[in-house]
Amino acid sequence: MSDFRSKKVGIDAPCEAVFSKLSNLENLRSLAPLAESKGIEIKNITSDSCSLGVPKVGDIALFVEKRVPHSLIRLVGQTVLTSSLSIEIQLSSEEVSSTGLVLLLDADIPFFARMMVEKPLKDGLDKVAEMLTKVQYT
Repeated sequence: MSDFRSKKVGIDAPCEAVFSKLSNLENLRSLAPLAESKGIEIKNITSDSCSLGVPKVGDIALFVEKRVPHSLIRLVGQTVLTSSLSIEIQLSSEEVSSTGLVLLLDADIPFFARMMVEKPLKDGLDKVAEMLTKVQYT
């Protein structure tokens, strides 16, 4: 398994509001135009699942596996290159009205493909983390 971590981003909203919004994946619809401007396509969204089209990586199908109120949303899924992957949205309360967010990706990437997808995956995680700062949480 290969681990990737996004940069930590700050969100100007209480942790409870951020968790409430992100734990329902249908709320990602509002990010579709911004995602497309960054080369990421958000499609097939329900409250518990979505698909992302990511350049140089392909389609990623994600499903909510676990929700820990105000701290963690764990998504699992697969891509063409991986037999399994998980993405964790980790939230931390920085102040009363501020939340820290980090994305962690754990993927089963074949050795021969790791060098090709390592940078696009890391860049993609950073782009998604940055996009999540643009959501209207309150």
